[in-house]
Amino acid sequence: MLRFFFILGFSLLTLFASAQSSDFIGKITNKISGLPVPECHVFIPGSSFQAFSDSSGYFKLSNIPLGRWQIVAVLSGFEFQQDSVLLLPDKTTSKEIRLNPIQGISPVLTVLSEGKRKNLEKEFLKVFLGKNFNDLEISLLNPYKLIFEISPDKTTTVAAEGPIFFKNDLTGYLISLYFKPLKLEDTNQDITRIASYYELPAEDNSILTQRRATRLDIYKNSLEFNLSELMSGETSAFSPSPDPKVAIGDNPGEYLLAFSHPASVNLSNGKIGTIDFSEENLALRINGSPIDYSSLILGGNFSNANPVFGIPINFNGDKTIRLANLERNAQVMQERIFLHTDRQHYWHQEHLLFKAYIRYGSPLISEDMSKVLHVELLDTRGNVQLHSLFKIENGTASGSILLPDSLSQNNYLLRSYTAWSSNYDKDGDFFKPIQILERSLKPVTQNPESASAGITVFTDKQSYGPDESVRLNIMASDSKGKPINANLSVTVLDLNQASVLPEQADLKSSLQIINATQDKSTFERHIESGFLIKGSLFTPEGTPIMGNVTALIDGFENIKKLKSEKDGSFIFPQANFEEKFEIAIQATSQEGFPIKNIKIELIRYPSSYLPSEFDFSPFATRSIKPLNRAEIEEGMEIGEILLEEAVVEKERESTIGPMPYGSPDNVVKAEDLTLNGNVNQFLNSLAGKIPGMQVFGTPTTVKFRGGEPLVLINGVPASLAGVPVINVLGQINIFSIDRVEVVKRLVPSLGDQGRNGVISIILKTGEDLERAREANLNSFTLFELQGLQVNESFEDLMLNQQQNPWTMDQKPTLYWNPNFVTNESNLSKSVEFKTNSKAGPMWVEIQGISESGEPVFGKFLINESPSKD
Repeated sequence: MLRFFFILGFSLLTLFASAQSSDFIGKITNKISGLPVPECHVFIPGSSFQAFSDSSGYFKLSNIPLGRWQIVAVLSGFEFQQDSVLLLPDKTTSKEIRLNPIQGISPVLTVLSEGKRKNLEKEFLKVFLGKNFNDLEISLLNPYKLIFEISPDKTTTVAAEGPIFFKNDLTGYLISLYFKPLKLEDTNQDITRIASYYELPAEDNSILTQRRATRLDIYKNSLEFNLSELMSGETSAFSPSPDPKVAIGDNPGEYLLAFSHPASVNLSNGKIGTIDFSEENLALRINGSPIDYSSLILGGNFSNANPVFGIPINFNGDKTIRLANLERNAQVMQERIFLHTDRQHYWHQEHLLFKAYIRYGSPLISEDMSKVLHVELLDTRGNVQLHSLFKIENGTASGSILLPDSLSQNNYLLRSYTAWSSNYDKDGDFFKPIQILERSLKPVTQNPESASAGITVFTDKQSYGPDESVRLNIMASDSKGKPINANLSVTVLDLNQASVLPEQADLKSSLQIINATQDKSTFERHIESGFLIKGSLFTPEGTPIMGNVTALIDGFENIKKLKSEKDGSFIFPQANFEEKFEIAIQATSQEGFPIKNIKIELIRYPSSYLPSEFDFSPFATRSIKPLNRAEIEEGMEIGEILLEEAVVEKERESTIGPMPYGSPDNVVKAEDLTLNGNVNQFLNSLAGKIPGMQVFGTPTTVKFRGGEPLVLINGVPASLAGVPVINVLGQINIFSIDRVEVVKRLVPSLGDQGRNGVISIILKTGEDLERAREANLNSFTLFELQGLQVNESFEDLMLNQQQNPWTMDQKPTLYWNPNFVTNESNLSKSVEFKTNSKAGPMWVEIQGISESGEPVFGKFLINESPSKD
């Protein structure tokens, strides 16, 4: 028997904050053949949790709240599959989902004229969205997926091949939607819809604010909101009061709600909704979403809700409400930063490993704040030696920085900041002293003292010998010793090689929220959702000049047209490229003359503040013989040489495979055309080789049959049928075309896409492609930049270090983990590593923050008397 209790004053935000999540992984296979099934859409219905299976059939759904969920797997050609899963704390749930191939005949595609199809698409939208669908800011992105079948009695059945995609500009969601076949003439039918949501990026804060207001309005009129109100004891909108009672369910994240039913609720939009259910009580999640919607009997505004106008069931409405009432001032929007490094001293050609923690004036706004962390290495005069960019996710960032042997000093400052935090002067930057020494030097060892605040470490042995496995159990706990959820970073040092230096910038003070009284409207630096790139144009003499800029960013698909200011500067839109990328710039003056004196750089944010209070440790000689370049070359075997760049002259054979149209009507080699890089010139030259091909009008139109043909690039559709050919070809390099195959007839295998024929572009490969790129770039200046750094695993970095003659004989950092997360459901969590070939004392340092935002740390000396075995 369940015991219910009243929950007036129930805090949803508190429960949201402590909600735990887990991952669900699985494999999609063919039930008959047992083979993996790629490209299967796996999702939780009505939510934003979704994934697609890879080439081996595997998929992963991440960060799903604990508890019971329904999982759906859908792929054209297979039967719809639905399974239930139970996600438990600190455990990844896995499952194989076997899809049954559909046996029988697929829906018959009725061949329609272009006008007839357009009319049927409009009728479908009327049935699916309502008569006034044209007034809505909603668009169907792939109407070509609709299949219309007209029966002898003139009724029309509509189905779809795979999901149809709706874009709702008001809510900011892309909705992937599956529906059962429906009759266009039936105005009273119940349409079965299953949807998943993807949140679209907002171009600016004003759009994000508008979307949040729209989502909040939808949420306040939703079933989920009103059930969550009942859970908190709020009944003012119900008539009469349904007398709610709630109990904790048997499964994680599950609550059992009982109330007098059916219940009627007066919604804020003036409508009425009714709620009834068939069981003794209603199982809910903390945000009010039912575990099993099939047990509900809904009426009024809640019945047959259309997901195109809705929001995901995992929408955090309570947070959105609080955000709407939050004043965004300098106090609330501050970003405090702390950098935990694996050590405080390094040698040349090692990697500096770090994790950054960012604490916000209000945790509610973390998703709206900076997404780019800048990390700089400064010499003691403030000159920038290195500048790297890292992606901020969930209030943390981590990575590594290679320390070149060109760094000629011993003492440096590590500076980290965001563009926004740099508005707060010295309070917005984090500085940390770092020593980078020659191989023969080492900081003078200081006597390390253990200390702890919320962290406990247990060793599996009293002492460890050479090359021995070590197991540490780490527990994060509150003041009462109860395990807590915490986000930590862990480093273990071998004190035979590394030194422990005093911490001069501690976690607690660095993350302390300050009293910020500035007027944020005076801030000159904005929140970066991506990094900024600045360019400048100069005359040959170095004078800034105004001009027009064409930029090809990381290939030929991303083309930007910009104008420089009077000072010659121009700024690219915020970017999120990872690792190295290229920008090719073509610039002309206002008079049309080419500009070749161009400068491109990543924008950094200098600080006028340079701390002087840091002390650097003295250093002494260590017992290791320094290597020089000559010694490294002497170590090379006889006959070993450094190879220059090799060019493979043989052209790689095409691996495109058979085309869907079979044999083409015409084949034209690019060498038989007159090309200058202009798309119009290419099309007119091609038309001279293809009987019946028409190229005319402004903008340019291409026709064989009734409309614009479909363009294939290397056998893959590059557009939808009817999209102007010139728009598609404008996105590729004309010089990279090897040949063109033309099909002027209808291509049945391409369905409706092939109704107007096909222009099939086959691109060059190998050296020919490189020549084509050079031909297109002969008027461009090429720049190579370093974008956001991609994390490498500690194991991979150590493997590379062992292969480097300069660092192969040392491993001062035995273990590093920037993503160590503890769970309140488990007493401790373990890490494992091995000692070096010479065992010695080890220093364990753990830094991080608890789920409530409180700093926690632990510093421990272990293996003071190592074993000699």
